[in-house]
Amino acid sequence: MLTRSFAAAVCVVVLGAPLGYASTDPVVSAPAKDVAVNSAAHAAPVAGDFDDPSKTSSSISVAESSTMTLGDGAGQASSGSGKPLLRLGVKPFSTAAIQVKVGVAGIGLDLAVPAASRLNLRVGGNFFQYNPNLVVDGINVIGNIQLRSASASVDVFPFGNAFRISPGVVFYNGNTISAVASVPGGQSFTLNDVSYTSSPTSPVTGTFGLSFGRKVAPSLTMGFGNMIPRKGGHWSVPFEIGGEFIGTAPQISLQLSGSACQGGTLPANCAPIASDPTTQQNVAAEQASLNSNIPSQLKFFPIVSIGLSYKFGRGGSER
Repeated sequence: MLTRSFAAAVCVVVLGAPLGYASTDPVVSAPAKDVAVNSAAHAAPVAGDFDDPSKTSSSISVAESSTMTLGDGAGQASSGSGKPLLRLGVKPFSTAAIQVKVGVAGIGLDLAVPAASRLNLRVGGNFFQYNPNLVVDGINVIGNIQLRSASASVDVFPFGNAFRISPGVVFYNGNTISAVASVPGGQSFTLNDVSYTSSPTSPVTGTFGLSFGRKVAPSLTMGFGNMIPRKGGHWSVPFEIGGEFIGTAPQISLQLSGSACQGGTLPANCAPIASDPTTQQNVAAEQASLNSNIPSQLKFFPIVSIGLSYKFGRGGSER
């Protein structure tokens, strides 16, 4: 009977553990000195040994110093020293959590599921848009700040508490800043240290754009807070700080249209920018000058956010 119980316990550990089920059976713990079976009364006799009873008796024994414990009631198997041999922890994908957050990248929405006792899988997106209207040195500027991004990450809790490290990837980077500038007729402006005047009959307009590196970029963040609390509960307030490696510093693009004048606003002094090689060269030089003033170290887009998350159901707790 003891060997049968022992075999059943082994089957529970071997077959049940990969499926993520914790044993609720009583602890089966026995020193090996108690696991000794003398088969004199149970083993079938071997042919040719009927006349010698000593040859029909065999025994199974284990060293007295070892102890084995199976199904310790905490969802894990352990050795005689009490150290876990197999930690079942959280059943993967047993629940989900949703988070609303605000940060540098705008307003965000995340979805997370548990993958292991100290591991969550998370996907999310951020968005923000703002259109400022400005007047700078008499030039009308209509801006468009548009932040769009989507990412996936693995939340690792190395110490089993609220602290986490999250490697991931931003698989869509749509962060851009653009502006349209209108220079009233007769208004002066400068390109590459050369003074121009906007034509009264065909005022100068310009478009300005700022892009932030690659569309796909790796990311690394750290923070506090678990969207899927392991100790129970539904609500948490995760905080995150880090960055994504965008590969190159932000780049500025500059384009002008209309007619620019030099030495007065008479028609003879004005020329369409698109067909004036000298003005086009000054536009390109101005764009290069703006980009050279952007530090080359700005290859990281910052990630800073704080949110409020809710875990659905009762899953995700450690067993």
